[in-house]
Amino acid sequence: DSSSDGSGTAGSKGRRARYIKTGKKSALYDLCRAGKKRKKAKVPTKVKIGKKTYKVTGVSEFAFVNDKGLTGITIGRNVKSIGADAFSGCTNVKTLTIQSRLLTAEKVKNALRGSSIETVIVPEGIEKTYTKLFAKGNSGRGKEVAVRSAR
Repeated sequence: DSSSDGSGTAGSKGRRARYIKTGKKSALYDLCRAGKKRKKAKVPTKVKIGKKTYKVTGVSEFAFVNDKGLTGITIGRNVKSIGADAFSGCTNVKTLTIQSRLLTAEKVKNALRGSSIETVIVPEGIEKTYTKLFAKGNSGRGKEVAVRSAR
């Protein structure tokens, strides 16, 4: 579904997410709300809004806020930024899987604030870089987060 304000929703199996177009070929994962049965969420690599396909390049602030039914979240490989408080109140999510190699410290500032995330799983070979990105002072988590390889 799409609307005149440049946003749209997409999903399957009762899972719906809102996306905001940020450019001719890119979109931001804005808000996800689905039934209580959903345990896992994935920010996809691409999304179709209307008849066009967009790369999903970011996750907005508060995108998953207070979704207590979730136990796991996966971030797609095109994501370059994760907004502050994106996972705030997600008390049952202990592990965040990130497939993207495109994040920078500036683009994840306070992303984990208010969350219960303890472990971030990242692509092989970038554990050291992402350990710095998700350090206590930058992630907003208030304590160290373990970063390990997806191998």
